Amino acid sequence: MWKPIRTFLLLLIVGMVVGACAGVQRETTGALASSATVEDQIDEARKQFAEAYRRGDAVALSELFAPDAAFTGTISPVWREGREAIRDNWARVFREFPQSEISFSDPVVRFYNISPKGTIMDNTIAIETGLFEMRMVNTAGQLRQTPGKYSAIRMWRNGRWEIVNYHTSPIPGQRQ
Repeated sequence: MWKPIRTFLLLLIVGMVVGACAGVQRETTGALASSATVEDQIDEARKQFAEAYRRGDAVALSELFAPDAAFTGTISPVWREGREAIRDNWARVFREFPQSEISFSDPVVRFYNISPKGTIMDNTIAIETGLFEMRMVNTAGQLRQTPGKYSAIRMWRNGRWEIVNYHTSPIPGQRQ
């Protein structure tokens, strides 16, 4: 008689411990999401980037980056490190090209450090690659179109996807 009761109590205790651990995991790892939802979040982050770029809003654009992010772009000869340097870079670009627009195509996103059930954990990584087209009009009214390729590494921190590394480069022979 005691064996079934002891087994029941042992299973009950194990279940409570596992349940408590699962509760802690949900609390500290972020929202549960299917892969489609996670990809929707990345799509939204990309749209926020394009919209801030279209508005010429260097502050909003830089806020999409992590404080310690690195960035280099198609007309930048060096890497910019840190949100402030990235903001200053975009401010300079938008002064020179006050009418700017960017569109993205063919994005491919790979996720790392995400559970099979789709749990986004702090420090989940999304590596995104794809193509873009920049259309920029300078202060003299001249249009510059640049088709290019990009890679963005995003990290889930503070409840959002922060860009930690961003690289763009023109497709050789395609700049107008």
